[in-house]
Amino acid sequence: MKAFAIRWSLILLACIGGSFASAEKNASAVSAKEDKATPASEIKNEDAYKLIENVSTGLLDMLGKEGEKALKENPDALFQKVEAMLAPVVHFNFISKRVMGKKHWEASTPEQRLKFEQSFKRSMVETLAKGMVNFADLEATVLPPSENPEKKPRRGFVEVVQIVKSSTASNKVVYSMAYSIKSNNWKLINVTLNGVNLGSQFKEQFAQSMKQYKGNIDQVIANWSEV
Repeated sequence: MKAFAIRWSLILLACIGGSFASAEKNASAVSAKEDKATPASEIKNEDAYKLIENVSTGLLDMLGKEGEKALKENPDALFQKVEAMLAPVVHFNFISKRVMGKKHWEASTPEQRLKFEQSFKRSMVETLAKGMVNFADLEATVLPPSENPEKKPRRGFVEVVQIVKSSTASNKVVYSMAYSIKSNNWKLINVTLNGVNLGSQFKEQFAQSMKQYKGNIDQVIANWSEV
């Protein structure tokens, strides 16, 4: 997981069966399953843009003011604050299910699924907090819809583009957002960084870990943060 530290410090500013390459199809299915009768007028794609921008600003502000000190003196408290900001926005359940893959998800118990979701969430939160504290010069700008025209607009799914700049580089981040009728808000379900689908990378990472631990899913979950 350490190999993803810099990437996640850049991409999770807003906050990760089928594969993530079919995120649009999955997102539409999720929305439809939760409530087929939801009027399209109640789902506004522009709200997804506002959500990404607001959470990005909140994270950068909070970590910029107290991140370095808190990371040294009370890291657990800092991680809890970051998780509190991400939990309502990131669809960790959806993401962890896709990372495990249909085969391993169906073969696992409900308890194992929950443990993996918690382990996945914890590793992402900690990596994000540490990464953003170490890269305090990050500047994030969400491109307005007018600069990111959708090829096929659809109810309940939108891709939000954000440009993340540091003192040495500029990165294009695409957030795949799905509208959850159940929670009545937009949720992040995948991230693509400079054309690299990170959901697919994590899925491959999980599959490789299953091979490494000879199919022992409990060991994979227990050692996920060290992968």
